[in-house]
Amino acid sequence: MDIVLLGDSLIYGHGVNQDRTIAYFLENFTNYSVENLARTADSSFQEIYVLNKYGLNFQPKYVLYFFFSNDLYDVANVLSKEQVMEFIETPIENITFKERAQIKRSKFKGFILSVLSQRPYILGAYGLVKNDINQPSTKLDEQNGSFLEWNYTKKAILQMKYASDLANAEFVMIPITHENPSGSPEQFSILYDFSSQNNISFIDISSVFNISSYYLSNDGHYNEDGSKAVAAIVAKYLKTKDEY
Repeated sequence: MDIVLLGDSLIYGHGVNQDRTIAYFLENFTNYSVENLARTADSSFQEIYVLNKYGLNFQPKYVLYFFFSNDLYDVANVLSKEQVMEFIETPIENITFKERAQIKRSKFKGFILSVLSQRPYILGAYGLVKNDINQPSTKLDEQNGSFLEWNYTKKAILQMKYASDLANAEFVMIPITHENPSGSPEQFSILYDFSSQNNISFIDISSVFNISSYYLSNDGHYNEDGSKAVAAIVAKYLKTKDEY
């Protein structure tokens, strides 16, 4: 297997047939084999586990990690503050992964926030709804990323890169952020700077954001054209890498 994909429902391909997904078009544009391990509502908590327990067993050449804003706040819905701190404080080389049962969201509000985050172009009142629902106790700071969700996610990213390096795979950061309540330019900047500081490969797909024709009607997930547009940008990057 050449490529492993990590992400949530946007990358899984919610609402479209398999031959309309990013994974499908990426295979066609590059002639690489692609294993799509993205799952609906996955966050950094699930993605780090999936990569280490399953993804690297495919011996991929590339690990493509698609960040979405739920990678941050969903952490507080599945882990306690103490568990988050323990993970952050554990040296990367000492992080281990035990078999897990299905994780259920601890609070209904966490489920609602996650579902809404998957629909960046639906529900114009989402900002009002979000303000009415109490956020997890460790809130986001999109300006400097200093709070627990950011620290957890950054540590997870570093561990995924560390594990990928050991497996001779290139770990690639691909942020999906939007200028709306489910994402922000600040998140993009934080991840771009973090990737630069830690020698993490980075692909900018922001040119496809906010183009309504790239999304399913009244849904917010990529349609065929959106999947194709994202895959084309990623394929261009991979072809450039292969030229060296």
